[in-house]
Order: sequence, then C-alpha cells, then structure tokens
Amino acid sequence: GILLPSGNVRGPDLCLISTELIRTHGIPTGWWPYPLELAIEVIGAEERRADLDRKIEEYFAAGVRQVWKVNPDTRKVALYRSPTDVTIFAEGDELIATGLPPMLRFPVRRLFE
Repeated sequence: GILLPSGNVRGPDLCLISTELIRTHGIPTGWWPYPLELAIEVIGAEERRADLDRKIEEYFAAGVRQVWKVNPDTRKVALYRSPTDVTIFAEGDELIATGLPPMLRFPVRRLFE
C-alpha cells in the first residue's frame, strides 16, 4: 500500500514505481511512503463512484503522476493526469500514456483479453 498525506493507506490494484526511487531509497518495510508514477484501479462490482473519486483525489494529493480507472463492464480506461484532466480510451483505441518513464502505448483491448 501507499501511505497518503491524510494518513490513509491505499492499495491500488496495480502500480508503477520509479526504479530511481527504489535505487535512492531502497524498498521500505511497511507502507510505500514515496509518490507512485502510476496507480491503476479496476472498478469492482461493489465499488461506489464516490469512493473511487476520493481515491483518485488522494492519489494526486500524494504526488501520484497518473491514475487509470479500468472499467471491465464498459471495457474503457479513464486516464487521469489530474483529478480533472481525464482522457477516456475505449476498447478499440490505442492507449498512449505520456509523462511516465517509460511512455506506455498499447491497444486497450489487451487489458481485457
């Protein structure tokens, strides 16, 4: 999990951590106290929209560079660069995530195969 400024600990479904941070600080015991490059949340059947919105805001408050919200029902990915800067990618699109080391680029459908 990642330790947030609020004191909450969140565990994204997937995340990307900079190798430079690991080289500099090592792997901590306990919660990850440094900003993530990317946090990915997969929408589950029991998740409420308000809870996901709160998680996204908390991730950005903790310095996360990007958040992806993956919706298996609609087969879409919402790529957040901030809580208000969002790009939606559909199953037939190519997801291009700039601003991450490295840039990620792949067909969205691969996430759902």
